Amino acid sequence: MTERDNTSHHALDVRARLLRAAVRFCLVSVNEPELRLLHHWLDCWRGIGDVVAGMARHDYDLRLALFVKADRICAASSHRIT
Repeated sequence: MTERDNTSHHALDVRARLLRAAVRFCLVSVNEPELRLLHHWLDCWRGIGDVVAGMARHDYDLRLALFVKADRICAASSHRIT
């Protein structure tokens, strides 16, 4: 196995673990205290700021736009900085 094969295998392994964690997270009951805590954190400007800062650390450029129409607020797209 070459160094490049080893690196790509590691990247796939990392993505597979992340996908498994995301799927397991979807199975958490909405009444669990941890999920309520997560909602409390993300449902405020501080939580959004933390997400934006984390994405910036991973070289993402996040643009937020606010559209208010029919009582819906919608935002965002992100692009990896190249």
